[in-house]
Amino acid sequence: MFIFLLCGIPSAFPSQTHYSNKYKSHSNSLHAPHRLLEIMAIYTEEARQRTKEMNEMRFMYEESPQYEQGYVMSEIIERFRKVVEHTKRPIEFHSDNFFNTLKRTELIQVLYFEIYHLVRMMHEIPVKYDAEEEFTKKEKKKPTKQELYDTKKSIEEMQKRREREKRKRRKLNAKLREAFDRGMALSKYGKKRDPYNKWWPVDYGWEIDHWW
Repeated sequence: MFIFLLCGIPSAFPSQTHYSNKYKSHSNSLHAPHRLLEIMAIYTEEARQRTKEMNEMRFMYEESPQYEQGYVMSEIIERFRKVVEHTKRPIEFHSDNFFNTLKRTELIQVLYFEIYHLVRMMHEIPVKYDAEEEFTKKEKKKPTKQELYDTKKSIEEMQKRREREKRKRRKLNAKLREAFDRGMALSKYGKKRDPYNKWWPVDYGWEIDHWW
């Protein structure tokens, strides 16, 4: 009876073989480091390009009340998040003893005073910028056709510049992928060759002290 039961149980070997042939875990694991390096290089290049584009516009906004208010608001939200975490900890984990609860209470008190200070800063930012004419002057007149044309032209030029940067980035990523496929190190890739010096044809065997 026991033999018949064993014969009736389906074997797991065919399913394991099918899984191995389909996903090829061993061969994929051999290429995993190579693929990870390639993905890291692509993400690094994209992040560098995005940071470069943002830095070109950063100078227009970092010296403004909106920028400072947004920065202070992010600090307030971060500290409020920490307050919520410290408050929920004793409720979710009943194993905390008295001293841990006291420590978290002190941390919440410190965060409260920081939030209070940041909120006061938030109210003082508009007052600080009211003294500067650049931020108190209000635009009431409609822009002229020439101003609209100049704005449109600058936007088109910016778009063309971004397209050129994208093409350069795609070419560089293609070269990086080719370099990785050939097993070249990323740090050694793209080394600039020295131009050929026609005034000093060392390739033909002439020495420095050759008498002409």
